[in-house]
Amino acid sequence: MRTQTTKESYNGKPINTGERHKLPCYQEVLKRLEYVMSQALSKHAKVLFFRLDLRFPVTFIAPQDNNYMMEFMKRYVEKLEYKKLSTHYLWVRERNTSLNHHYHLLMMLDGYKTMNAFKHVLLAQELWPQVLKIEGLKKIDLKGLVQHCNQENACLMIHRNDKESINEAFFWGSYLAKVKTKEHDIPFRSMGSSRLNSNITLI
Repeated sequence: MRTQTTKESYNGKPINTGERHKLPCYQEVLKRLEYVMSQALSKHAKVLFFRLDLRFPVTFIAPQDNNYMMEFMKRYVEKLEYKKLSTHYLWVRERNTSLNHHYHLLMMLDGYKTMNAFKHVLLAQELWPQVLKIEGLKKIDLKGLVQHCNQENACLMIHRNDKESINEAFFWGSYLAKVKTKEHDIPFRSMGSSRLNSNITLI
């Protein structure tokens, strides 16, 4: 990721660069977000949109690669797809002052088959400790490993022909594109997503 922007919009959609537009975003992440949202909305006229943050326990020394995240996404998507929820997603990797990196994850599911993120959040909270092989920890130690970063209504519902709902979700999702706390010069991917169709019509 190299190209930064502090503009207030990306391809006509609002992005979060701060009140004075001094907080840059990576355009590569914004482009991927645009494609993932476009693909989800091309399949479903209504899409459930929510964000999760995944962290490692304070005492856990995480490897530098993304193997835990890849394994988590494999299991998470398999279980959601089993319920025929047509899963689309985007994740980024970041690190601030903590020992370990962490992940921000945007999920987009068929809004006609699910209208609330609650059960999907619980599933993520169950799977992440399993992937880390730390099921034996007390509940108090697991608290906060998977955080549901919610809006007032716990999630957003995007409608294909509703520009307002699309813009709201894109602005919210653009948080993943922020330059601050991104890792640089690491030999591992700092972003991942569901499979994309390059011929998709963009929102």
